[in-house]
Amino acid sequence: MFITKSKSKNSTFYYLAYSKRTGKKVSTHIFEALGSADDIRKKVGDPNLDVDTWTKAYAKQKTLEMKEDKERITVSFAPANRINHKTIRHVHIGYFFIQKILKDCGLTKISDKIKKEGQFKFDLNQIMRYLVASRILAPSSKLSTFEFSKHFFEAPNFALHDVYRTLEKMYEYKDFIQESLYQTTHNNFKRNSSILYYDCTNYFFEIEEEKGIRQYGLSKEHRPNPIVQMGLFLDQYGLPLAFDIFQGNKNEQASLKPIEQKIIKDYGLDKVIICCDAGLNSCTNKKFNDITNRGFIMTYSLKKAKQVIKDWVFEDSGWKRDGDGKVFRLSEIKELENDYHIYYKERWIKENGVEERIIVSYSPEYAGYQEHLRSKQIIRAEAVISSNKKLRNHQKATDFKRLIAIDYTNEDGVSAKEQHLSLNSEKIAEESKWDGLYCISTNLEDNIKIILQVHRQRWKIEESFRILKSEFKARPVYLSRESRIYSHFLTCFMALLVERIIEKNLVQYTTKEIITTLRSMQLCEIGNKQYIPAYTRTVITDKLHDVFKFNTDYEIMSFKSLNEINKKTKS
Repeated sequence: MFITKSKSKNSTFYYLAYSKRTGKKVSTHIFEALGSADDIRKKVGDPNLDVDTWTKAYAKQKTLEMKEDKERITVSFAPANRINHKTIRHVHIGYFFIQKILKDCGLTKISDKIKKEGQFKFDLNQIMRYLVASRILAPSSKLSTFEFSKHFFEAPNFALHDVYRTLEKMYEYKDFIQESLYQTTHNNFKRNSSILYYDCTNYFFEIEEEKGIRQYGLSKEHRPNPIVQMGLFLDQYGLPLAFDIFQGNKNEQASLKPIEQKIIKDYGLDKVIICCDAGLNSCTNKKFNDITNRGFIMTYSLKKAKQVIKDWVFEDSGWKRDGDGKVFRLSEIKELENDYHIYYKERWIKENGVEERIIVSYSPEYAGYQEHLRSKQIIRAEAVISSNKKLRNHQKATDFKRLIAIDYTNEDGVSAKEQHLSLNSEKIAEESKWDGLYCISTNLEDNIKIILQVHRQRWKIEESFRILKSEFKARPVYLSRESRIYSHFLTCFMALLVERIIEKNLVQYTTKEIITTLRSMQLCEIGNKQYIPAYTRTVITDKLHDVFKFNTDYEIMSFKSLNEINKKTKS
């Protein structure tokens, strides 16, 4: 399009025109009469407008709009026509981002090597990709996972029995898969394996009979079902490193050493510092890491410590303030108002042949938080006492009922059938004594501030277990064969690795926000192999597209363009 002018005695009139060829003849046609120069200035609202410059820009804009209109896709629908039976019109494309990470983690090479050695025909790569993607997008049973995968842009080219055969192969090559994932992510993503976080949790089964690794044990969710336990390693950046599962009735302390030995050897780790909680603080674990190039930082249970340690902790003197090293008395610290510093004291001890450094810290802020929680529990306990309802013994250490004393004697000290409830003041006083205190043991001689900072990052592994259980629904487990149970957790492990890598690239967003966004990313087929987004474009979807360098948020997308993205992200 271009601008033509028509001049009169008093003014110049502007027209938006275009050329049209008919055979060899080219004719000019008026598309829009823009009016006189004064009319244009009035419409734009600028009395000093350079009309010639403005009309040229306007013509350029209209040319682009006309070009876009020519490229527009028209799809016709008939109100009387019904859709075909079993037609899937909504397709998931959130898995594009997941399979791109799996590709960068080396899954294609892993599956190719397994397939080369195994001599089977089903598409191991696609099944493993879809198992991991479904665990993130729609966690459910293997049957439901298979049905859900039919809604992916690329329909599955495998049958349900191939899924179970894949689980057997994953178990057969479980060590190779974990090691390969580590080596590839170590090269392709930023990892720090010099500091490793280790912890255990357990998962319950909806069964009553014990069998194999499914055994009755101390369930962390207080479930009366057989459980299996998982030991998980994370690196310093929170990326999953390795895991193993073991019987539900075994002591978790014995799980650390064999897994650690294996990854040190298989992964070629030179220097390792193990960080874990009090449940794994044992003489065996400390001795194993009390050698050159290895170290430990472990939570130390003050309540279970020897009396000499308890006496030292409650000595009033010797507390230093983090930052300036100024020395305080504990009684002085507790009198300070609005104090957000950390105070600490330390000493070396030798127990069972291991020299360890005991570092105890006190936080007035944390002490206030614990006191606040307990005060709310006291209110709940007093309400129960006032109602005089029958009370059973509490099960959890955090249950407010622990603050209630139950007595079955009357005022004369004679046994009575009815219970008498009262506030357990001794219990409250004992608990209050430990408010704000936290203790760790280590064989490292590094600066205390650095050691405490490393130990505070243990929250990452607690959060990882929460993601596995809540977001990925790793339990309850409905599988029975040990091989398939292990492969189920291997799938969850791979899903956690993928999620953590995506989270590293979208640091300003929470795990919940990222997973919810991925689950919402669907397209609707509108005919002729054309698709439109059926999700809301947000700052998170924009960030995902920026990071992964492809877009799925155009007004309409062809099968060809989407297929190119699919090919690009999977291999």
